[in-house]
Amino acid sequence: MFPNPVTNDYKSHVVVNGVVTFWLISTSVSLNLDKCTFMVFLEMILGFIVSKEGKLLETKKIQTIVNMPPPKNSQ
Repeated sequence: MFPNPVTNDYKSHVVVNGVVTFWLISTSVSLNLDKCTFMVFLEMILGFIVSKEGKLLETKKIQTIVNMPPPKNSQ
């Protein structure tokens, strides 16, 4: 149904975005353009850094847990 969403060049990326946009319009899906980003190499989504290499956990989110001292008593 959709072409491969991972593209290696600008022209292919524009084609894929066009197909997806056409599908969204034809199925009456609405988008909040203030929350949409296009033509980016990586993006922060729900605490993850997402790129074509995959997703990574944002280190700022886990820094508090990593630096937390160990418990001093057990119950």
